[in-house]
Amino acid sequence: MSRERRGTDRNRGFARAGLVPSLYGYVADVSARGFRAVFREDPRLSKGAPVVPVLSFSEIDVEPFPLPSEVRWIREKEGAWEVGFSVRLPMPAGPAERDFFRIHEYYRDSAR
Repeated sequence: MSRERRGTDRNRGFARAGLVPSLYGYVADVSARGFRAVFREDPRLSKGAPVVPVLSFSEIDVEPFPLPSEVRWIREKEGAWEVGFSVRLPMPAGPAERDFFRIHEYYRDSAR
């Protein structure tokens, strides 16, 4: 019989960020008002542009949901593209609000 292992150290997962048409990256960190995502390819976005990334996180059962955002900054770093997104307020009620908060809690708790 296997025993519960959640209290032991384990590798933490990352939320996934998708941009249309088919560019996927990973959420590197999350704050209450935004997040930083890392992409392997240039997302071809400009600072201040409105965008609706689709976030998901299978490790905590968060199904894909759109999150209206604005591009705050973009930089190329070590062969990848980092993008800072600011969540557009008011945040849509329902899955976006609930699940973004769940992802935020996960990242906050993993920093401890």
